[in-house]
Amino acid sequence: MHTTQWPSLKQMDIIECLKVQIFTPQCPESQVGISNQQPLFCVNEDTFLVLEELTLKTNDMVKRICDGQLSLQCFQNLNALNLHCFRKRSTTLPYCFIRSLPKLQKLVINNASISEIVRSEGLIEEERHTSVFYHLKDLRLSQLQELSLKTFKPSLLSFKNLTTLEVSRCHGFINLIACSTAKCLTLLERLSIDDCEMIEEIIACEAEEI
Repeated sequence: MHTTQWPSLKQMDIIECLKVQIFTPQCPESQVGISNQQPLFCVNEDTFLVLEELTLKTNDMVKRICDGQLSLQCFQNLNALNLHCFRKRSTTLPYCFIRSLPKLQKLVINNASISEIVRSEGLIEEERHTSVFYHLKDLRLSQLQELSLKTFKPSLLSFKNLTTLEVSRCHGFINLIACSTAKCLTLLERLSIDDCEMIEEIIACEAEEI
């Protein structure tokens, strides 16, 4: 099925579509008529004008995001992104991927081999000092065994508008957040930590920070 515009679509769930390419910037003429090679959506900036929530539970698509092969420039109005079940290798989310979602308010990452939320390697100096997640209010992390304290790098991540933080079954944490990050969580209303076996304290503070 090919389309160029879904002007009223606000929510999309893509669950375990293992044999089909979901998104492509254009539909190559060479693929026309070959049903098993045709992407589900040929997208541009006008395809999903009002899409607000996207759920991905397909390892190949999340892999393409983490490899920088799939840009979400066509989803600039997303305010909720749910990523589930990509366990095949350790990875991180590219900085450019997060920067392409300026209105994101809710991020859920579940059951994944992910070592950092945002990949910092390869950034130019200006990018290293430009934070993302300015509008993020709800962050939920579950079954992420490789995450650790460096997940919450204050130099890259801004949580000043965060109101909900849920962390469950993430056994890499000994400390959840750095003291400098905790000082920015002035709007936090709900903090939930469940079944994190290695955690010893919530906030890691150096002596000079106390």
